[in-house]
Amino acid sequence: MKVLIYEFVAGGGAFACNMTPEGPLLDEGRAMVEAVARDWAALPGAEVDLAWDSRLEPDRTLNVRFRFIDSEQEERDLLDSSGEYDVTIVIAPELAHALLERVQWVEQAGGALLCPGSATVSVGADKLATEAVLRSAGDNGSGRVCMIPSIPWDEFCKFEGSYRGNWVVKPRDGVGGERVICVGSVKQACEIVTPDIRSTYLVQPYVPGKPASVAALGGPTPVILPPSAQSIVWKKGAPLYGGGEILTDPDEIQMAHDAMRFALAKLPPFVGYLGVDLILTPDGPRIVEVNPRMTTSYVGARAAIDESLADLTLRVARGEAIPSPRVTRCVRYDTRGGVEPMN
Repeated sequence: MKVLIYEFVAGGGAFACNMTPEGPLLDEGRAMVEAVARDWAALPGAEVDLAWDSRLEPDRTLNVRFRFIDSEQEERDLLDSSGEYDVTIVIAPELAHALLERVQWVEQAGGALLCPGSATVSVGADKLATEAVLRSAGDNGSGRVCMIPSIPWDEFCKFEGSYRGNWVVKPRDGVGGERVICVGSVKQACEIVTPDIRSTYLVQPYVPGKPASVAALGGPTPVILPPSAQSIVWKKGAPLYGGGEILTDPDEIQMAHDAMRFALAKLPPFVGYLGVDLILTPDGPRIVEVNPRMTTSYVGARAAIDESLADLTLRVARGEAIPSPRVTRCVRYDTRGGVEPMN
C-alpha cells in the first residue's frame, strides 16, 4: 500500500505564500504530521511518502521516504501525482482556501483521499457555511446541542448601548487563534472589523465554559475518538492554545459525543479524520466550529488508546462497524507533540 501524506506548513505549502515555515502553525503541523506518519509507516506493507519543505530539518527516525519540496510548482506536482498512491492524506489550514484547493487537486488527479474531501471542506472551511448547515434542521434528538450563532454585521453594529457582554470576532476561514479577538463592546468590534472587511469576518457572543475538542473517523459507520479538554488562555483579548488533555468526566464526555453526533448528522459524508471544537456549558455543548482536517488532538487520542489510528481509519472508511476505542491512558499533550500522563 503506497501512502502519500502532506501537511501544508511542513510540507511545502509555505512556498505558495512566499513564507518561511515557522511559529505555532509549524509546531502544530509537525506534531500532527509526524504522529500520522509514524502510525501509517507502522502498518504492515505500507510504504509512506512524506512531503517535506526542503528548508526544514527532517526527523530521520521516521520510517518514510521524504519528498523534498523546493518550490510552489514542486508542491503542486507532488499532489498531482496522488493518483499513483493507494491513500492520500491532506492536512492544511483553512486560511485563503489552502485546504480546499489541495483536496481539489488530489480529487482532480484521481487520488484516493483518506481525509475529508471538497464537499465537506467547503462547508467546514467557512464558518458561516458551517453555521448554516448545522442550524438547518433542529437538534436531531440531542436536546441540548447547538451551534454558537453569529450575528450579521448590519444588525450587530446597531446594538451599541442595548447589549452588554463580551464578543468574539474571528475570520470566516480562520484556523486556531489566528486573528481571533475577544472584545468588551459592540463599538470596539465595529472599529476593529471595518466595513471593507466585514464580509470576511464574523462576530459571536462569548460563551463561558470549558473549551473542548472531539474528533471522528468518517465512513459508513463513523467512530468517535476520545475527546479532550483544550488548554486556552486569553491574553490581551487573544486566545493562546497550549494543547489539551483527555476528558475523564463522564458527563463531559457525553456532551462531546452528543456534539459530534449532531455534526455528523448534518455534514456531507466523509472519510478520515474530522474535528469539532466546542464549549462545555451547564446548558449543554455549544459548537464553535468544525475542522474538516486533522487537528492536534490526534496526538492525544493516539496516546490514549491501544489501537492504531491508521488501522482504525482504514477499517472505518472501508465500512467496518467497530466500537469507539477505549481510553487506556489519560494523557496531556502540547502543541509540539509532547505527551505526558495526567496526575
